[in-house]
Amino acid sequence: MNQDLAASTYKVIASRNLSRIDPDGTSYDVRVEIEEPRPKYLDHDFIWLLRFRISNLNTDEWIEISGIDAIDAILNCLNVVSIHLAAYQSRTGATITWFGDSDVGFPLIYKPPPGWKPTAGTTQPDDDGNLDSEEEDDAMPNLI
Repeated sequence: MNQDLAASTYKVIASRNLSRIDPDGTSYDVRVEIEEPRPKYLDHDFIWLLRFRISNLNTDEWIEISGIDAIDAILNCLNVVSIHLAAYQSRTGATITWFGDSDVGFPLIYKPPPGWKPTAGTTQPDDDGNLDSEEEDDAMPNLI
């Protein structure tokens, strides 16, 4: 792989501005940024990596996501963003909106196959991205 690619800076290819209203009524701007996917040589094969961050939740740190190709990395990223937003709302009671709508445009892309049942220590979001039980809610701080 070209060493210059690994050393160059990442480029943001997509962003979305959201609004967050905390239970006390305080409002914040939230920004989701997604950087370009890049190939990385790993174990005699290439994987694709990209980074994203969500500002004004818990941290502004970049989180790295992988995929088997660039599109898979992007889809995985959109799915993880959806989970982070749903987990934050469930954990804090905040409301996150996009142009005033609670559908912020980050759907769960990968859902469990029909008939899949969670085992101990796993979580399963419902169709709205919310986790269903108190036991699952306890696991949510680990997502963010």
